[in-house]
Amino acid sequence: MQSRVGEGSTFRVLLPAAEASVTARSEGRASQDRDSRGGGRILVVDDEEGVRDVARGMLEREGFSVITAEDGREAVRIFPSVAGEIDAVLLDLSMPKMDGGEVLREMRRIRSDVKVILCSGYMEGRARELSDGPGQASFLHKPFDSETLLRTLREVLASDIPRESDDRGAEE
Repeated sequence: MQSRVGEGSTFRVLLPAAEASVTARSEGRASQDRDSRGGGRILVVDDEEGVRDVARGMLEREGFSVITAEDGREAVRIFPSVAGEIDAVLLDLSMPKMDGGEVLREMRRIRSDVKVILCSGYMEGRARELSDGPGQASFLHKPFDSETLLRTLREVLASDIPRESDDRGAEE
C-alpha cells in the first residue's frame, strides 16, 4: 500500500491465478449444457430496466437469444411480428400502462399456445388465475437468481404443449 497526503492511496492486490484446466472444464460443461438444451428465443417484458438487463444477461450467458420490451404496450406492439420465433415469454405482472394480465391475454389472442413465465415480487395468486388456458404459464417470484430462472425456463420449455402450427394429426 502506498499513501501520500493530498494524493490518496494506492492498493496492490495479488490474487492466485486459476488453473487453465479448471477453466477449460467449466467451459466444456457450459458448452455441453447448451448443446443438450438447444437454446431458444425469449421475450423479456419488464418495466424495470435493471430487471430486463439482468434477465437478458442470465439468458444470453446460457445461449438464449433475447428480445426485450420495456412495458406491456411495447410487448403487445412487437409480439405479432416475432410470435412464431418466440419459445417463451418472461412477463412481469405489475407494470404501468398495461399490466401483465392484459399483455398475456393479447399474446394468447395471437398465439394461444405461447409459453409464459409470469414474474412478480407479489401476486402469485393472480399468476395462478392467469395460467389457465391452452398455453403453458408458470410463476417466478422476484427477485430471482440465475439458477431459479433457468430451471423454471427449462421446465416451461420442456412442457409438452403442441404449437398451433404443428400438424401432428397428418402424421398419425
